[in-house]
Amino acid sequence: MDKIKLFILTQLVEKKIERSRAKELLLDLEAREGVGDIAIIGMAGRFSAADNIDEFWEYLKQGQSTIRDYPSLRKEDMNAILRNPHHAELLLGSPVIDGDFDGLCAKSGYLNRIDTFDAHLFGIPPIEAEYMDPHQRVALEIAHETFENAGYGGDAAKGTRTGVFLGRDQTNISYYKMFSERHPLQLSGSWEGLVASRISYLYDLKGPCLMTDTACSAGAVSIHQAVQSLTLDQCDMALAGGINLTTTTSEVKPDYAAGAAMDSVTSGQNIIRTFDARADGTLWGEGVGFVLLKPLARAQRDGDNIRAIIRASAINNDGMSSSITAPSSLMQEKVILDAWSQTDFSAETITYVEAHGTGTVLGDPIELKGLTGAFRQYTSRRQFCGIGSLKTTMGHLVAASGIASVAKVVKSLETGMLAPTGNFGVPNPYVDFIQSPLYVSDRLTPWERGAEPRRAGVSSFGFIRTNCHLVLEEGPQYQPAPVDASHHLFTLSARTEEALQILVDRYAVALSETTATLADICFTTHVGRGHYEHRLAIVATSKGELLDLLALVRTNGLRSRPEAGVFTAAHRMVSDRQVELAPGDLTTTARKELSGTAQVALRDHLSGSDAESLRRVADLYTRGAQLDFAPLHGGTGRRRVMLPAYPYAQTRYWAPVLQSKVASVAMTRKHPLLGAQVERDATAIIFENSLAVGTHWVLADHRINQRAVLPGTAYLEMVRAAFEAAEGPGQVHLSETLFTVPLAVPDDEAVRIRTRLVSDPQGGYRFDVTSEQDGTWTTHAQGHVVRGTWPPKTCDVQAIRNSATVTVEPDLANDYTGVFQFGPHWHSIRRIQTAPDAVAVEIALPAGIDSELGTLGLHPAKLDNAVNAISQDHEGTFLPYVYQDFVLHAPMPASFDVVIRTVGEPTGETVTYDIDLVDVTGNVFAEIRKYTTKKVDWSRLNLDEVHRQLEVSWVPAPGKVEMAPVARVGAIVRATPTGDALIAALRDSGRQVTPFRLTASPNGDGYGPDEVGLLTVCEQMALQECDRIIFAADATCDPDDAPEDRHAFGAGALFELTRALLARRVKPKDGLAVVGRAAWQIEASAPVDPYSAATESLAVVVGQENPHLRVEIVDVEHSADATETASAGLTRYGTAIRSVRGGFSFVRQMGIVIAKDGPVVEDVYRDGNFLVTGGAGGLGLSVAEEMVRKGARRVLLCGRRVLEADTASRVAAFGPAVEYVRCDVTDPQDVQRLEPGMRLDRARLGQHLTDQSVVLDGIVHAAGRAGDGFLGTKERATFEAVVQPKVAGAEAMLGLARQHRGAFLIFFSSVTALTGGQGQGDYCAANAFMDALAARARGEGIRAWAINWPAWAEIGMAVQYGIDERTSPFRSIPVRNALDWMEQLIGASDPDRIPAEVNSVGLGAMFGELPFLLEPMLAASVQGQSDAQATEGSVEVRLTGLAQPTPTQVRIGEVYAAVLGLSEIDVFATFQDLGGNSLMTAQLLKRLDVIYPGLVDIADLFSYVTVESLAGFVEQQTGSTQPSSDSSEAGATVGDELREVLAEFGDSELTAAFQETGERS
Repeated sequence: MDKIKLFILTQLVEKKIERSRAKELLLDLEAREGVGDIAIIGMAGRFSAADNIDEFWEYLKQGQSTIRDYPSLRKEDMNAILRNPHHAELLLGSPVIDGDFDGLCAKSGYLNRIDTFDAHLFGIPPIEAEYMDPHQRVALEIAHETFENAGYGGDAAKGTRTGVFLGRDQTNISYYKMFSERHPLQLSGSWEGLVASRISYLYDLKGPCLMTDTACSAGAVSIHQAVQSLTLDQCDMALAGGINLTTTTSEVKPDYAAGAAMDSVTSGQNIIRTFDARADGTLWGEGVGFVLLKPLARAQRDGDNIRAIIRASAINNDGMSSSITAPSSLMQEKVILDAWSQTDFSAETITYVEAHGTGTVLGDPIELKGLTGAFRQYTSRRQFCGIGSLKTTMGHLVAASGIASVAKVVKSLETGMLAPTGNFGVPNPYVDFIQSPLYVSDRLTPWERGAEPRRAGVSSFGFIRTNCHLVLEEGPQYQPAPVDASHHLFTLSARTEEALQILVDRYAVALSETTATLADICFTTHVGRGHYEHRLAIVATSKGELLDLLALVRTNGLRSRPEAGVFTAAHRMVSDRQVELAPGDLTTTARKELSGTAQVALRDHLSGSDAESLRRVADLYTRGAQLDFAPLHGGTGRRRVMLPAYPYAQTRYWAPVLQSKVASVAMTRKHPLLGAQVERDATAIIFENSLAVGTHWVLADHRINQRAVLPGTAYLEMVRAAFEAAEGPGQVHLSETLFTVPLAVPDDEAVRIRTRLVSDPQGGYRFDVTSEQDGTWTTHAQGHVVRGTWPPKTCDVQAIRNSATVTVEPDLANDYTGVFQFGPHWHSIRRIQTAPDAVAVEIALPAGIDSELGTLGLHPAKLDNAVNAISQDHEGTFLPYVYQDFVLHAPMPASFDVVIRTVGEPTGETVTYDIDLVDVTGNVFAEIRKYTTKKVDWSRLNLDEVHRQLEVSWVPAPGKVEMAPVARVGAIVRATPTGDALIAALRDSGRQVTPFRLTASPNGDGYGPDEVGLLTVCEQMALQECDRIIFAADATCDPDDAPEDRHAFGAGALFELTRALLARRVKPKDGLAVVGRAAWQIEASAPVDPYSAATESLAVVVGQENPHLRVEIVDVEHSADATETASAGLTRYGTAIRSVRGGFSFVRQMGIVIAKDGPVVEDVYRDGNFLVTGGAGGLGLSVAEEMVRKGARRVLLCGRRVLEADTASRVAAFGPAVEYVRCDVTDPQDVQRLEPGMRLDRARLGQHLTDQSVVLDGIVHAAGRAGDGFLGTKERATFEAVVQPKVAGAEAMLGLARQHRGAFLIFFSSVTALTGGQGQGDYCAANAFMDALAARARGEGIRAWAINWPAWAEIGMAVQYGIDERTSPFRSIPVRNALDWMEQLIGASDPDRIPAEVNSVGLGAMFGELPFLLEPMLAASVQGQSDAQATEGSVEVRLTGLAQPTPTQVRIGEVYAAVLGLSEIDVFATFQDLGGNSLMTAQLLKRLDVIYPGLVDIADLFSYVTVESLAGFVEQQTGSTQPSSDSSEAGATVGDELREVLAEFGDSELTAAFQETGERS
């Protein structure tokens, strides 16, 4: 170093460098000479239950364990992930059953919460914060706190050469990104390396940024790396520490970790006993901590608070030892000696060592052996050095262990106290403490200080064999510089008023305890803290006076008291263009002037030191002035001191859990019906198959009403084969076999069918057979199967034949029996002989039909004939219902006899039989006891009215349907043959067609149905100048599409198209035509497509929100060909949805039905079992309460969330008949009937019903949420959040209704499904889907209705969202009336009735945009209201913010005022800030369209959100920028002021630019 100094001086003498430069270089070298010692100038952390370092130290001093159960606030987030069996299997190796969720959590040192974050403080958008991994969020807050602790908060560290060094054990992987819904912000939010880099980015730190993984030693190693970087002058300061979080689950007990747990090192007693004879392992913990480091000499020069000094650090690796996980005492000794060799003091002066101390049988003795060996290189003294381990209190914090140990030692050095090592009673027998230099610090004791400073070692040894040792020394005592000033300015600020108040409370406590001078306190608040919008400034002469004034603020609140020297205010930065300002508004220019004034006042104070000028500074500061406080403290020797940290807002940010969609695909040998085994574990076996009419005679030859239906006997054979695969051949006993819903398979489709056996603790298996359709699994049969033990028996069939009085030989050629149609495989009944007490049936297949004896143990066709030979001998049609017992002694032979006996008297609804199947030798090979068939009710019930209602019917479309004069068409279709046919038909019509094919795999000829795809489509349409857009994705869909695809390519794609049209400002001359297929049931027997219904109803709202887009909606019939579909897309009619059937057009018409009130049916609920979704909401609770009041036996309320206390009390008050079950009804897996212990599809709801033998009599789907916001500005996630609870939930409930045959099914829809409504596109689509789904369900014979409710008067969404009944199109219905009406519906009703009455005023506001006709008398009434509203003009308004507003600004301001009901409008305030919402935006657009026809669309209202900006847009479009009559004078004044400002800038280019602007205007 001396040679370098000499070289610099030589260069100066030779005049090769300037004198100032030489001085700068010499001073820098002098500073660098002290780099050997590193100062810890700041520290912060959260460890286990301690939220900060002070709490951490208190826990350690008291020896209080923080190892505990998983915090309840975090458990729900964990359970939400583990309820998905795929996620659970990835994390734990197997799914988790419901009862194990609490039991799997191991005790650990958990942080209280990791889901909260102060995004506002860091300027991070909420959506980004949600997808940031908790590691990033927590690390960022602790880094911020560390900077503040050091006195480098706010902007003090920004832009500096500060390094970030963070240790993290990557084995403890963060699964946050894997189990959260996909989002583009996940890339940066969950990138592992960005945990450290996010800190460097936000603080603009220019030093090195490293993430280090050496497992348990990573935190200490990172500190070592920071020390080395500072020593090498790679940075000026360094932030170093470690982090360990379990982000998605708790620590898991070994029993649940599928062999992946470190159970060999974990304590079975849940206690860490470091150094103790009873030590049996460690426990884990969470933590994050940082220290801020700086070379000691620089820290002293800069007046930093030096909390401790790092005198040495060293690292090494164990190399090869007895095993890769066995530590080496020799290398641990070596790393300690390497560190000590860097020091210039005796090792005997190290009187405490914070050991790694995991409490393991192997680790503790090895560590103490190495430490003892190191000391013995220097001294033979005994028991002079205390040792301890914080793990007994906090748990093993893994990568955060090192930083936690450093934090403990720093606090010990600062306080002169040694904290106890907990749980120490009996010394480890493998450690000779008597002869050792060490003793265990097992109680809180003073740390004696001799002639030398207190010194301590910190050891941290990694599982991956990297060792680190640090030597720390106490820092110098605080010695303040003399204080000359008589008055001091104390400042505090925060982002919010609440945070500022908390800071006041914290400072009041801290300042009463600190030894820091008032001058240093004020210096730190000036230069070491951020200066935010909410501010407090106090002028005081002493710390005592400051404390008194803080007490005054705490008592009386944040109010200025200038006479006392207390100033407080808040400001909000606003545009420079805003002239009239609200209190607290501060423009950039005004702030600059304010700051200049404040700086002058500060200079005045420095020149005169008077209190009044300092009070002026305080006042200006709180009003928003930016101050350079350096002159106030220059040359005073002020020091940074420790002060309270910023109070973070506890805002929750947690990404939604990802829903998995992939199933297992393992395959084994296939049975023709059962299929192949796809999954098997200790508790369950699952088989899957695909059945189709073309490949399975069991479907082709068995039809009901011409539809292929899988016979009930096929399920029996599938279960038999599954049992044989599981247990081998032998007697099989099926019991309680229940048939829930038939499986009908279209001739041109295949169905996925699953047979599942789940181990029953009582023996055998519970089974179910389910099929998947449109993403929903439906249960068709269920029961129990076990190894049979019934004794063999014989039967004398000949005796029955001899006593027969009637013999019938069926005509095998006649396979038509009315309801049933049978093929050749069912031609097996040879003879039926009826005796007085039994019927004998002879069964044998005709020649040429294979009995498949080697494959089918129970031939489904022969067995079906056997059990149902006489089942249709009663009035009506009977289908299989239940087999109480079915015992198969031996495989079915080629031919056999059947003996049937009727049990009891037929009821007319059910008939029960006992049946024996007998081989030719008289041996019974199968016994059936209590086989019951049930009569099918083919009729449909009608509804008697309860109150006045509305009725909707389809009528011939009045007026003329015109062919649109379209030349160029943009056709959006599915990439299917149907789509290609439609494009060809459009071209055949003579139009120029640009096709846009939607596909899941976009390529050169296809587009995705997402935002990117539809934006591209709109860009191309604009280039092609299309006259009309035809959206026909639903009309051209693939019939095999999965439900999610139907939604994505239908309503989802239309949603994205709408946003894209607005974003790209595409306005086709002849509008948008949305063409669907079979959305509406014009004829009772016609097929219905709920997905088309959803899309077409969404299109209604698209047109209502964008009247200039001119949306046409046409629905073609199911059988319509391409030419008919093309014609529909090219026609023009109006806003009403038009359905084309048989070449004729129909539209809906709404009318009032005047009917007498019918009596309420009193017994519809009595003794029944019911399921109600939306069970935590007001509607669901009211329905459940009514059911109980009317005698229901059982009501299951389903909801997704935990009940709040008030709701739980209300449910409890209903009595034991009501139970609340947590279940997400939008998840089909939650609704399927699955058995416990399954690896796949762990479900709750259906299983709950099955476990408790609940057969439902009714289902009410009341779950859902309201929509809000225009489609053009709505996020896709928001759209789906409204749609999915109704759509997916309705599908799931329909599946459940199919299982519980006979149960009614009610969907709580909304009248919005019919009317549409601006801001309600998602809600409208979801409800329309349910309307159509109910129609489809009725076609299946299910008593299903979708009730188009108006608002319920006292409860529900209308109350929740504050809907004004005065403006609603329909009057709300009282709860009592609604409940009565629903009971009438269940008894007998018409599905086309609506329990609502028209509000003419509200409906009149929608008159011109209704998607249906009104009955003439009703239309006259409503139109009268519409005309009256149209005549309402704008109102007078006072505009603020501009001295002389233009006529356009005045006109638009008047419209704002009329819509918002205000008399004063700030022209620079946004519509939302003024109180507007989505519904008001619709009104705003309508009124503006009257004044400026066709000029403004909905997208413009979201682009130009203030009166000033919207007026500017209108003036630009109209070419009218003329100001009001007196604005020219004002303009001159403004111009003069502008020229003066420009002159001050002295920027000729800027001045010229403004002159050009003025000339153009």
